[in-house]
Amino acid sequence: MRRAAVSVSANVAEGSSRWSRVEQARFMEMAYGSLMELVSEAEVAGQQGFLASADYTRLRTDVAEIARMISGLRRNLREERGHD
Repeated sequence: MRRAAVSVSANVAEGSSRWSRVEQARFMEMAYGSLMELVSEAEVAGQQGFLASADYTRLRTDVAEIARMISGLRRNLREERGHD
């Protein structure tokens, strides 16, 4: 779970350093994928009793907010790409 969480921010950071909007969008997609991997791992951890219900609920709330932010970045990159 830790690896997936770090991968989200690492992909956003790496994507923001790219000049090409296509590359930036690709890294935002990878960040989103890592975020969904984190959700999957949290679900399994909860089912196995390694993650408390309250922690899982808080994680899902945070993930939903981060997913909206990443989706907004991806959408913005697509819109700007049309103006290149």
